[in-house]
Amino acid sequence: MSIIYTEHLKLRLNQRKIPFDFPKMILLFPDQEYFDSVEHSYVAIKRLPLVERSQQFAVAYNIDIKNDKIAMTIHPINQKQIDSKLISKRWI
Repeated sequence: MSIIYTEHLKLRLNQRKIPFDFPKMILLFPDQEYFDSVEHSYVAIKRLPLVERSQQFAVAYNIDIKNDKIAMTIHPINQKQIDSKLISKRWI
């Protein structure tokens, strides 16, 4: 299994000043994983240290026929946002 970064993901890493290796760490060792029933993609979440504090990050990804994970985007996420997606059954 390989992890492939899309151009969009690279752009978001740069815009949000998130370290380049965070998506790989999140996809290899997630704290939580879900399926997004609206976007038909997977979501991995992990808490990682970022500038004097830790924060949860979500990486949206798909899996190709070679079982590679294609990381599409990354963003910070809080527990309230996660809970809302679970309650609405968007994430399962």
